[in-house]
Amino acid sequence: MPYKQRVRGSNPCTPTRRGHQSKTDGLFYIMAYTYFLYSPSLDSYYVGHTELDPASQLTAHLKDHAGFTSRAKDWVIVFEKAFDSKVEAYAFERQIKGWKSRRAIQNLIRGE
Repeated sequence: MPYKQRVRGSNPCTPTRRGHQSKTDGLFYIMAYTYFLYSPSLDSYYVGHTELDPASQLTAHLKDHAGFTSRAKDWVIVFEKAFDSKVEAYAFERQIKGWKSRRAIQNLIRGE
């Protein structure tokens, strides 16, 4: 018998989002990522976070849309870091953007 959800919204018995799932102690949770994209033609970095795997998010950035990344179609992933929650990934993204430093981003990419 197929599952029928009677109330709109999240239900702990069935997933409502599809994302990269990791297994910990028999429980599944959706990971979140902070990632950097680089465009050689713009010589520019883009910092973002997602609950999708970064490769899927890159595909979305390369499609036609009106955002910052629509300015070029040569974006590549140069950095990604996994977090246990979207809140942590977003906090790291805000920290990076708060630096306002290209050199600091490049150092992070190089692992310094």
